[in-house]
Amino acid sequence: MQSVRAPLVSVITPTYAVGGVSRRHQLRRAYDSLLAQSLSDWEWLVVGDGCADDTGRLVHSWALSDGRVIWNNLPSHTGHPSWPRNAALARARGRFLAFLDDDAVMEPGKLWLLANYLRANADCELVWGNRALYNSEEDYLRGRVALWCSDCRMGLDTGDVLVRNLGYGFTDFTSGCEDQAFFAQFKRPWGHVDALVNHYIWHGNNRTGERMKAEDKTAPIRPRPTPDFSALVRDIPGYSAAGVLELLNRYVTSLPRQLCYAEVGSFHGLTLVGALLGNSARALAIDNFSEFGGTEAKLRATLDHYRVAGRVEVFLTDFKEVFADDALPRQSVGVYFYDGQHSEEATYLGLKLAEPFLAPGAVVAVDDTNWAAPRQATERWINEHGLPVLEDFRTEDFRTSPFWNGLIVCRWKEDNCDSSTKTAEQCPVPLLQSAGEFGALLDLYRALRPQTVLEIGSLFGGTLWHWMRYAPPNALILNIDALVSTQDDRYAPQKAGHDGLWAEWASSFGVDLKTFNGSSNDFATLAAVRAALIERCGADCTLSRSSDIHAGLDFLFLDGDHSYPAVKFDYIHYGSLVQPGGLIALHDVLDRPTSQVARLWREIVQSGVKTCELIESPDQPEMGIGVVFV
Repeated sequence: MQSVRAPLVSVITPTYAVGGVSRRHQLRRAYDSLLAQSLSDWEWLVVGDGCADDTGRLVHSWALSDGRVIWNNLPSHTGHPSWPRNAALARARGRFLAFLDDDAVMEPGKLWLLANYLRANADCELVWGNRALYNSEEDYLRGRVALWCSDCRMGLDTGDVLVRNLGYGFTDFTSGCEDQAFFAQFKRPWGHVDALVNHYIWHGNNRTGERMKAEDKTAPIRPRPTPDFSALVRDIPGYSAAGVLELLNRYVTSLPRQLCYAEVGSFHGLTLVGALLGNSARALAIDNFSEFGGTEAKLRATLDHYRVAGRVEVFLTDFKEVFADDALPRQSVGVYFYDGQHSEEATYLGLKLAEPFLAPGAVVAVDDTNWAAPRQATERWINEHGLPVLEDFRTEDFRTSPFWNGLIVCRWKEDNCDSSTKTAEQCPVPLLQSAGEFGALLDLYRALRPQTVLEIGSLFGGTLWHWMRYAPPNALILNIDALVSTQDDRYAPQKAGHDGLWAEWASSFGVDLKTFNGSSNDFATLAAVRAALIERCGADCTLSRSSDIHAGLDFLFLDGDHSYPAVKFDYIHYGSLVQPGGLIALHDVLDRPTSQVARLWREIVQSGVKTCELIESPDQPEMGIGVVFV
């Protein structure tokens, strides 16, 4: 067995040198666009359709320095992209699937934007973004767009979408409509992020180019209307410029619906209105009006005038009080703009104190970074976390620059947490897990963002602490444990009072915890778990996949009684509560005398359900985690 760490996204690319014309240049460009993605947790599956040229050597050369790149070549040429795509799908380990044709280019934010949408909308199976089409390579290089596709009725391309990895394949092997047949397998409604994600170039060697050219469907670009940011700068008193407003608006417009925009230093509302016009995002405005003569009345008048007041919550106090009082939901801010007091200490605190409230991958912008103090504070914070810098504008004259007095934009960590090794060191009780294996499982858990979790077998609570630490705000965490049992008598002194400690953790992490003291194999315990899930979503709901009626489990961790009958009972009965799209994880799947979990795990794998094994070393005698994708 091998160690497997599943990526968040599997990117699939079929390729072939049509008519003997090498796709080397286009493939290199496609790879460059993948390397430029702000989300880096991906694998790239490149499958040749019986390539006989040097494509394999080229991709292998990339794979030598980038372990995320995987090459496979079909034994013979099929002449249709469905075959190589299906070959890649059979090997794809990602939770989500993206498609990148060898002659297409991804926008840098595509994977992050669409993956965030699917993570935020658990019931959505397919999300798509906008596409720009070009008549030729020259037009692409010159930026001359022939057609802007922002309406799914015009037909989606595989490069426009991100889908959940649900085991579907391509079923059309003859026509040019294989994309639509594939999409039809995913339930509606589909999600849409109104942002450019895909550049597609028409030429003689692709089906779309031939079809569109024959039907003469090319049309002038129809860009999405954008607010007049220069007019806002003229009409609203403030200290910013059109480029800053446009940049904020672009990021805020792409936010998933459960995330919000937050800014420190709203003054009369110039940047606030600029960020919110043309979208439906919510916002938080923090300002105590200690500088420049701003007032609450002037701010609210601006919000009323531009009809965004209903989407803005205003905090009339110092940002330190807002963050210290936990006035915001944890991990709820998708775009954060700091334009408060610009001393080095204040800027650093404005970033540091906001950390618990930043969503994974949040965009963070700091204004006035031409000045030494805010720049030094921002760079210090960025370097502490190793964050990628998206933009760094140093301006000559703030009176004429579109980016005012300098602006730094960076991206917060994708998982909003330290590495699993560091968090294991922070955990106040023993973890009793292999660091590598549990870290890989934690990656899957974080990406899932589960609202309902059940752990069977908590012992000291090391894994339970992690489930609480990395759950979304107000998640329901259930655990079953015989707090003092004959099996664990040797641990009784250490476990004394741990249920009280667990409750303290839940309170500090902002989650709901329910602990069931007893055997998971007791039907009374099973009934109590079911009742807790039903209570969670309301008295009248039943177990359902609907995101509005959340009565099932998103994540189940089995680490209780390791005898075969007991663990099989847990897997069958509690596993049936896990909703589609959820995860079931079993600990100790390697053979050892005191564990019979391995026997059950072999049965699960042989049953054909989608699984992966998290094994730190092929030679290790025990432990190991098995994961079932429901």
